Amino acid sequence: MTMGTHGLGIAKEFNPTKKLLKTKKTMINSKAKFESQQKMLETIDKAFSQNLKLRDKLITKSDFENHAKIISTDLLLSELIKKRARLTQGGYNYIPVFMWDWNPHFPISKNLLPKIIR
Repeated sequence: MTMGTHGLGIAKEFNPTKKLLKTKKTMINSKAKFESQQKMLETIDKAFSQNLKLRDKLITKSDFENHAKIISTDLLLSELIKKRARLTQGGYNYIPVFMWDWNPHFPISKNLLPKIIR
């Protein structure tokens, strides 16, 4: 797909996957404000992915029987996103894509959710 350059006479090719790869690199390479916090960031990412898998298993089993467990897991995921944003040098701008894609399964008060969900 080619796009014009608004009167410059040179046509540029638009490649959406190239832009996506660039943003993924930025998200992956996000660093903590201080070097001593980098290990904490990695621990938060690991805990987030483990709890997300647990929540998905609970949802697939029976979401109404595990209602309380799913809500408590969603609250934990929300807190992990907030903690990661506080530790990351760029704040909410540099959290990973899989954290941006997360949404609570059941409605939760907006005060308990991170900024990206509100």
